[in-house]
Amino acid sequence: MARESYQFPKGSKVVVALSGGVDSSVTAALMKEAGYDVVAITMKTYASTAESACFKHGCCTLADIEDARSVSDRLGIPHYVVNMKANFEEKIVRPFVSDYLSGKTPNPCVRCNTYIKFDALLEQAQALGAVGVVTGHYAQIYHDPQKGLWTLGQGLDIQKDQSYVLFDLTQHQLKHTMLPLGGFEKPKVRALAESFGLSVSQKKDSYEICFIPDNDYGAFVKKYAGRAHLKGPIRLKDGPVVGEHEGAFRYTIGQRKRLNVPGYPGKCVVGIEDNTVIIGEESDIHLNHMVLERVHWHDEPVWEEEVIVQIRAHHSGVAGFVKPLKDDRVHVHFVEPVRAVTPGQAAVWYDANGFVLGGGWIQRGCHELPSG
Repeated sequence: MARESYQFPKGSKVVVALSGGVDSSVTAALMKEAGYDVVAITMKTYASTAESACFKHGCCTLADIEDARSVSDRLGIPHYVVNMKANFEEKIVRPFVSDYLSGKTPNPCVRCNTYIKFDALLEQAQALGAVGVVTGHYAQIYHDPQKGLWTLGQGLDIQKDQSYVLFDLTQHQLKHTMLPLGGFEKPKVRALAESFGLSVSQKKDSYEICFIPDNDYGAFVKKYAGRAHLKGPIRLKDGPVVGEHEGAFRYTIGQRKRLNVPGYPGKCVVGIEDNTVIIGEESDIHLNHMVLERVHWHDEPVWEEEVIVQIRAHHSGVAGFVKPLKDDRVHVHFVEPVRAVTPGQAAVWYDANGFVLGGGWIQRGCHELPSG
């Protein structure tokens, strides 16, 4: 593929998704410096409209909105705050809770990019006459003029690379997106923030999910679900019940902590089914295969060629092969066993040069080759 780095036409009107953090702030400054007609939009989501004092950290807080306004004033660009709470709750928060209650471990950041930042926000941008949305993600977008296709590549700073959480973007979304930080490393971005005189240059990065107070997933799910009784059994794999849990959503594949099963040291979570937490040996979660659903390709499918597969955020990736199954699902065979393949997480595969080929959502992991 003859890929070319993709940028909007110089001088065009763009909307920068300005969260109030250092990355989006530098993005806005770079676009202004490059001669674009920049409009900043900060999204009010679940956290930013919450009254709870728990929302002191993370992103999308009231303090972040003030930081975004300060940066916009410094750069001399218009700044708008758009209330997306209802959309965010419908597309992100409810599915997040539903997935946890059904035994999955969701990744709301991928969904937020697909349905909020590059969908609802893109609609807002185009309503303002902008060519598209610009964000501070560490990834790169390329265009193949021969095929007329857009695709993703990893960011230069592999430690900060965010191509994984952008894998589900459509061709339309990629065409109307620009990622100026893809070619930078984080220390350079902070240095740029200093040079632009931005007050957020030393602001700490956020690693929490924005709508989870103090990163306590379990407490959030229990409160949001409004259920008084979420207890259930803990049982051995192919064995009897050995304990009781306070909510299966508090556990994920591979977890050892908080199992509270005296007499069974060294066990880990190997499955979650029908509000039952299943525990077993470490060997039970080292798997050679997984099945994916809701698969999205960035080009024609690449079958049975070795690719690099990332099975969760911050996973370094492993070699594997992608093969078709029935009902538009795919099977991934790992060259070597992989620990803790987790239903509900996204899996993304890359070529040897770091370009995203495709991805999907993990339905299940397995030891043996799935039959279909």
